[in-house]
Amino acid sequence: MGSASGKIALYMKNALPVITTRQKCFEWIEKEGCGICVTNMNEIHAAAERMWANYKEYVRNVKRYYSNALDFSHNFEQIRLRL
Repeated sequence: MGSASGKIALYMKNALPVITTRQKCFEWIEKEGCGICVTNMNEIHAAAERMWANYKEYVRNVKRYYSNALDFSHNFEQIRLRL
C-alpha cells in the first residue's frame, strides 16, 4: 500500500503500533520499534502477541517517531507567521 496512502501515519498519529507487510518501504517500522512487518497472513497472530508483550514500548516508539518524523503541525506556525 505504500506510506503515501496515509494510513500508517494516521494510526501512528493516534499512538497505535502497526503490523504491515514486509516491504523495503516499511523497514523503518521495525527499525524504529513502531511495529512489526510480516511476510504473510499466517504471521499476523504471532506478531500481535509479540506486540502485546511489549505494547507500552511500541506506543512510546510510535509517539516519538510520529513527533519527530511525521507530525508536520509544528511547521504550520512558522508558515502562519510569515503570511
